[in-house]
Amino acid sequence: MNRIERWINGIYRPNPQPWKRRVLRRISLALLVLALSVAMLLYLFAELNGLWCWLFAVVGSIGMTGLWVSLWGSDFWVALFLGRP
Repeated sequence: MNRIERWINGIYRPNPQPWKRRVLRRISLALLVLALSVAMLLYLFAELNGLWCWLFAVVGSIGMTGLWVSLWGSDFWVALFLGRP
């Protein structure tokens, strides 16, 4: 563990489980597909304005971060991203 992981472990103590990686990957892919699908529909019907773009950017960023962590992150970060149970 590096310094950041030791510091977080002292505060939060995430609980790594083998099933969390699959769940995080599925949730992240669902968020990405949802954000991209709705953005494409709004773009096709010319309803995409600045507020919607920010919303899709935030949801897409959360989805991409979750996907990156589920594919390449350690079990510690997967558990931290998903939560305690």
